[in-house]
Amino acid sequence: LLYNNMLTNLDLSGNLLSDESVVTISRYIEAQNSLTNLNLASNKISCKSCIILANSLIMNVTLKTINLAHNEI
Repeated sequence: LLYNNMLTNLDLSGNLLSDESVVTISRYIEAQNSLTNLNLASNKISCKSCIILANSLIMNVTLKTINLAHNEI
């Protein structure tokens, strides 16, 4: 996925993703230049992950929406 510049929507909802998973996802967000929508709803993501995600957005100018509904926030 890291080198896929065609991916615009990524739906990882309902996968029991944790804070550790978000670190990997954040690295992808930083390197990605085509992703516009990211769905992380219904996982086990905490407030700690929100900070990590927010920091990754500094490097990404294409991501427009992140769905974090139904997490441990």
